[in-house]
Amino acid sequence: MHYCLRCHYALGPLPGVPADQFGEFTADVRCPECAFEIPKGARILVGSSTEEGAQPLTSRRRMRQILLALAPSGYFLVIGLQGVAALVQQGIAGFTVWNAISAMSLVGLGFIIWGAWRKWTPVEGSDGRAPASWDRRWLCVPGALEVFSGETTDAGVRSVGGGAEVGASTNGANAKVSWLQSHLSGLYRHEAADIRNIRVYSPQDHWNRWRSGDRAVAQLMASVWLRDATGRRADMHTVMIYLDTKGEPGQPGRDRTRAVLDAGDAIARSIRRTIGMAETESDDGAAVADATDGHAGVPPLAVEGSLYAQQAWPPPRVGIVMLFCIPLMLSFAWGVISTITAVGRWQSGANAGVPWLIWFGGMSWVVFAIMLALTIWLIRRAARRELALCRWDVGTHGIRVTERHFTIKAKPTAEFTRDIPAGHIAAIGPSPKNGRMRLIASDQVRRELASITLNAIPEGGAEALAQRIRERVWGGDERGDARGDERGA
Repeated sequence: MHYCLRCHYALGPLPGVPADQFGEFTADVRCPECAFEIPKGARILVGSSTEEGAQPLTSRRRMRQILLALAPSGYFLVIGLQGVAALVQQGIAGFTVWNAISAMSLVGLGFIIWGAWRKWTPVEGSDGRAPASWDRRWLCVPGALEVFSGETTDAGVRSVGGGAEVGASTNGANAKVSWLQSHLSGLYRHEAADIRNIRVYSPQDHWNRWRSGDRAVAQLMASVWLRDATGRRADMHTVMIYLDTKGEPGQPGRDRTRAVLDAGDAIARSIRRTIGMAETESDDGAAVADATDGHAGVPPLAVEGSLYAQQAWPPPRVGIVMLFCIPLMLSFAWGVISTITAVGRWQSGANAGVPWLIWFGGMSWVVFAIMLALTIWLIRRAARRELALCRWDVGTHGIRVTERHFTIKAKPTAEFTRDIPAGHIAAIGPSPKNGRMRLIASDQVRRELASITLNAIPEGGAEALAQRIRERVWGGDERGDARGDERGA
């Protein structure tokens, strides 16, 4: 069942609405409730900003999410109780502005509790789903991706020229103003030219416990270039949605991860076609194509993807900052305290311990400088790893691996090529890492010779692609096929 992205009105019975949840609208559809229009050829994805929101809301999962939402507001509870206690114990004498404001904190806490309870409480007529299950919505139209965040609302949405226009583009000369407008309304529009790629991640890690009724939820991430006032690429932004793929969850462990990636990437392929992203662009890192020439009757195969398997930018930056946050804060605080204490003692004439304070303060500043430099270096390194691309040219000779590296502004910096002879390769197969699917070529002792992370999994799945590579590498003879089936599976 499809719902209006603005008012959550059921659009199912209207002509032009696809029966498939991820299908394409065959005609312009206007919502009878709020007049919001979805153009012909568009696709709608309705999901959540969290994986739990896309899963069935069991009582345990629901209460855990409510408690997590309330955890940061414990401060309001403490301040509110202190204010109420002061008013009760001291009576009229305790009625001060501060005590009144402190007591009013309980009102704010009540609104937070009400909001969290409402967000995670199933709504009647929504198949047991809560508002958290549809707080992230994508409208895929030719030439753009329009993102709705938060609950359904009619703020900031207008219908222009028979198509739905959401806010304004966050790039260009008015980037700051349009970003503020989009942030306040929870609506964003990203042009297809600014979307670098759309990739699928699996949150179904093998160390997690999964209930038998859990859905095959995939995380779709669109990496979008943000431009400055001059129109140049300034930074990369990630648009994310957790989506129930309606696929079979598969067996526990890796099979579940592969099943989620296969189902999610089928959805991502349809999104790329709708938006107008070319599957064979090298910058997209998603191409899987046959080359034009062959050897011994076996055509070579070109596979493109990412060089590293990591979360899409900028989440790695957040993890690095959190990792070094405490060392940076401690070294900075020790440096400031030691410096101020040493200066104060020197000015007062009490020179006892000043050399030790100067030494300790100097070492604290040195540690702070090293930690800060290491943090900046790791952040820039993660940004460059996000842009690094890899290409496999596969033939009967083996695999030619080409690595392309870029600056954080996407300017090419270096290109490296190396050949792996077919006789050195003992196995070729897919293996998930960090929620993404990789192809690994290894030798007789299972040592990795080369790997490539697939930004887009072709139809048939990663194992089918690995089989095509094995056929090229070993020439398609019976011995090569048997070796590939035994060691590459």
